[in-house]
Amino acid sequence: MHLGFGMIVVELGPGKGFYTITIAKELELGGILYAFDIKKKIIELSQKRIEKEQITNTNARIGNAYALPFDDESVDCLFAICCLLESPEIVRALRECYRILKNDGLLSLCEWFPDTHYPRRKTVKRWAEEAGFELKEEFGN
Repeated sequence: MHLGFGMIVVELGPGKGFYTITIAKELELGGILYAFDIKKKIIELSQKRIEKEQITNTNARIGNAYALPFDDESVDCLFAICCLLESPEIVRALRECYRILKNDGLLSLCEWFPDTHYPRRKTVKRWAEEAGFELKEEFGN
């Protein structure tokens, strides 16, 4: 995700915090990761893992993808792994991501193929384009 010193990164849908910990360690020197989920239990699980790993640059919060607490163009990178389809209004959520990302910011979306709701690549690209994004790179299916 081209992470660098001092970056502000947002994760949507952290689950058990596996990627949260990995990214937070990459940002450890001067960066911060904010992890958001609408479920209190998920945030509690993430927070426990963050504390167990003694990660100090991560903030897990209850929140949703339609109203993220950031100024316009203030975030360097935003990623969502296996959670995009949990939103009933996907393009609306992506528009909010677009709002908070800097002009040169990066949105990274990843879905898991065995998921019964797995979207086709062209569908995800269409959603992102409708929200204002421009494709720079793509990997996998």
